[in-house]
Amino acid sequence: MVGRTHGQHAIPITLGFKFANYTDKIGENLKRLKENENYILGKFSGAVGVYAAQQIYGLGEKLEQKIMKKCGIKAADISTQVVARENLARIISDLVIFACSVEQIAKEIRNLQRPEIAEVSEGFGAKQVGSSTMAQKRNPIDSENICSNVRVLRSCLYPIFENIALEHERDLTNSANERSILPTAFILMDDILIRMNKVLKNLIVFPENMRKNCELTKGTILAEAVLTELVKKGIGRQEAHEILRKSSLKVFSENCNLKEILLQNKKVIECLTKNELDKIMDYQNYIGLSVEKTNKIINKWKHFK
Repeated sequence: MVGRTHGQHAIPITLGFKFANYTDKIGENLKRLKENENYILGKFSGAVGVYAAQQIYGLGEKLEQKIMKKCGIKAADISTQVVARENLARIISDLVIFACSVEQIAKEIRNLQRPEIAEVSEGFGAKQVGSSTMAQKRNPIDSENICSNVRVLRSCLYPIFENIALEHERDLTNSANERSILPTAFILMDDILIRMNKVLKNLIVFPENMRKNCELTKGTILAEAVLTELVKKGIGRQEAHEILRKSSLKVFSENCNLKEILLQNKKVIECLTKNELDKIMDYQNYIGLSVEKTNKIINKWKHFK
């Protein structure tokens, strides 16, 4: 399929490689969230954290340790009236980063589902309605819902960071918003993941449209491949780049194929035969390590729990 940068056709890529990138991001996010269990801490150290009342009875940290053990969490090494809010900020930050990674997949599916691209699509139920007035519509509603809810999740970051700098040994400016942020963040993230699982399980792929889009720019997505081969044959890189730049401009102004233009270029045909050019300009021959890297990422994460 076409790889795209700046919204423009770049060079060929594979769908597997595209999703391998997403897989690696999600794996790293899950690993971070698992490590964040260490930030779920509690305290029972008194009004300002010095164990004054406990120490009257000679209990000190012992009572705190017993209570935390019963709660199934660790005690903070030190606290004021509350556990440091940096811990919650780290957890919510990593949750939001995870959500943004999922959003990237949702955005990509939304863009690739556009009729003028039509390379993938959300599944569409037999009786599903896309629009109350436009009967032809097949809207990527789950991907759009994901992108919408990630915006709410990102909005949680500002107050959760504001909560770090409490006054003295604590004030209550964190309390009210945390009661909203924590359930909101985790409930929304749960819904985002449920929807994304549904989207990916029912994803429809249109390889024929991928092939059509590869041909859309009339061979120019293989300009880099030709440029590289010309340099290998002894043409200076800047000169080779200029040949491909001018040839690509001709493709669009004259509505022809890049290969046709190149076969009319004296310097190109001095270096490359038609058969060589045919091989260079075969999309299958210019996907680099897409397959190998995809398999490497699959093996990296397939046993992760």
